[in-house]
Amino acid sequence: MKAISSRLQVELIAFAYASLLLFAAFEWYIRHLAELRYPIDAQGGMWAFGDEILTYFLFFLFLFPTFFLLRLMAKSERVYNCYARVAFAAAFTAPLGLVLLNADISKIYSAIAEAALMRLFRSPMVWTVLVMSRILARSKQAKRLMNWAVATETLTIVCSIAMLFLAARHHS
Repeated sequence: MKAISSRLQVELIAFAYASLLLFAAFEWYIRHLAELRYPIDAQGGMWAFGDEILTYFLFFLFLFPTFFLLRLMAKSERVYNCYARVAFAAAFTAPLGLVLLNADISKIYSAIAEAALMRLFRSPMVWTVLVMSRILARSKQAKRLMNWAVATETLTIVCSIAMLFLAARHHS
């Protein structure tokens, strides 16, 4: 069997991302139209849960081209090491968000607190991509950076859950 060229692989991955972006935009637009048609219903928790389910569905669809993109990037040690550095830096936005939320910054800057909260809500998604990136890493440096990124993300998730339980226990 003849191997597919790198250029064709990049084009296929780009096409997959473009197709998924169009599909996601269509789905969110349909959701927006339904929200305009039923404004009272759109304010409830069930509607928000539906939005969250759609978000996770789209995320899992985007994992497929991401897997192939990471496999393609892993062939070049220099490119993957650069990606690992960026992923490592991105992993530290989760503990930063946790610190900002606990510093009561929401009283001063609600947009920053909202961004920090959304980053923590998306932490399991980021963790999934980081684990997939770690599995595909080849060089020692990339593996080490991805290990630290996964550990940082994992500890942030654990700390977030522990803080939720402590806050619930404190209020009861």
